[in-house]
Amino acid sequence: MREVEIIRSARKHRVAVEQILEVLNNAGEPVKSEPGQHAGEIAYSFIGTDRQGEEIEIVAIEQPRWLLIIHAMPTRWRNT
Repeated sequence: MREVEIIRSARKHRVAVEQILEVLNNAGEPVKSEPGQHAGEIAYSFIGTDRQGEEIEIVAIEQPRWLLIIHAMPTRWRNT
C-alpha cells in the first residue's frame, strides 16, 4: 500500500486512523472522481470495512508520493 497522510478534518466523523488504514487495506478498487470535482486533482473513493464490520467511505487525493485522505465516514451516515 502507498503511504498515506490524513488531514485532521478527514476525521470529523470520528473515524480512527487505525480504521482508515484497515479500510484502505480491505477496500476493492477505488472509484476515480469525475473531472473538475476536485480542481484538477485526481481523487479516489474507497469503500471497505473495518475489523468490526463497519462499512466506511474514504476519499483520497493523489499526491506525487502519497495519498492524502480528506474524508472518512461510515456509509450508514450518508444521506440517501
